[in-house]
Amino acid sequence: MRLIAITVLSFVLAIGGARAEGMIECYKAQGAQEGGDHALAIDYYTRCITWGGQTRESLAGTYNNRGVAYADKGEYDRAIQDYDEALRLDPSQAVAYNNRGNAYIDKGDYDRAIADYQQSLRLDLKYASAWYNRGIAYKAKGDHDEAIKDFTEAIRLDPTNARAYNNRCWTYGLTERPRDALQDCNESLRLRPDDAATLDSRALAYWLLDGHDQARQDLERARRLDPSYPTWQERFRQFKEIE
Repeated sequence: MRLIAITVLSFVLAIGGARAEGMIECYKAQGAQEGGDHALAIDYYTRCITWGGQTRESLAGTYNNRGVAYADKGEYDRAIQDYDEALRLDPSQAVAYNNRGNAYIDKGDYDRAIADYQQSLRLDLKYASAWYNRGIAYKAKGDHDEAIKDFTEAIRLDPTNARAYNNRCWTYGLTERPRDALQDCNESLRLRPDDAATLDSRALAYWLLDGHDQARQDLERARRLDPSYPTWQERFRQFKEIE
């Protein structure tokens, strides 16, 4: 299963005595980030930071957002540096703790990721993304019971989070609860009907319930949607090892 954490932008522009040209750089950065041009977003965020016309809270948000852009480019160490600075400026930023945790996940440092998610949740217990992301970290460590607890809380706070249903589905499969897994994957697919990852997870649930034909159909459909997924024959060999 691929680890997909939820990263959050923090658009804070409480700028005091702002000059119009300085504000334009900040807004351009947001537009580039939302448009997926991460290199351009980094350039604009850097100009926005250099300009120096922001409040401390706003500047923390800008560092957080540049960190997201670096992370999206795969530059996780630089992302962590920006999240560090965001938290130095504003230690109450639950978003920055969440995002730094994601960068640590991408680096394979799950213990540091969990510590950051715990800080994020200490600041905001209703932060659904942090619950979900901590579940991802626990799942990566093989701590399935804790992962299920966190996915369950994420779903309680945000019942539309299809990824949380999918990840809990897979984790239920690994803990010999295939019927619960099937229920979760069905709900995930109701929310996101053409999600290859969830079809792959549901195939495991069907396999464990001896529904091998249904498992094969899901795996074939997942591969049509995303050719990077293994063939059903390869996946079946992997499922045999899970049993």
